[in-house]
Amino acid sequence: MTKQGKARSAAFVLDMGPNGLGIARSLGRAGIPVVGTDSNPSASGLYSTYCRPLITSDPAKEPKRVAGRLLSEAKKYSEKCVLFPASDA
Repeated sequence: MTKQGKARSAAFVLDMGPNGLGIARSLGRAGIPVVGTDSNPSASGLYSTYCRPLITSDPAKEPKRVAGRLLSEAKKYSEKCVLFPASDA
């Protein structure tokens, strides 16, 4: 975290089902800011205290739109972010 309270970088986890939740918990417990993304607003991992939720379009149906949204969100950080896909889709 910087002096202004903003994180310099973050990990973006795609698909906040059981796998994504596990990734978010591991990274969050290590102090790494996590943005959990999913097209399903009721995905259980989006409600974890270890991530900031981000609802996106379905990446299988609208990959360019999702990529644009992720790039837009990543620009809020001063350093490069890491992307963790938690499912095959």
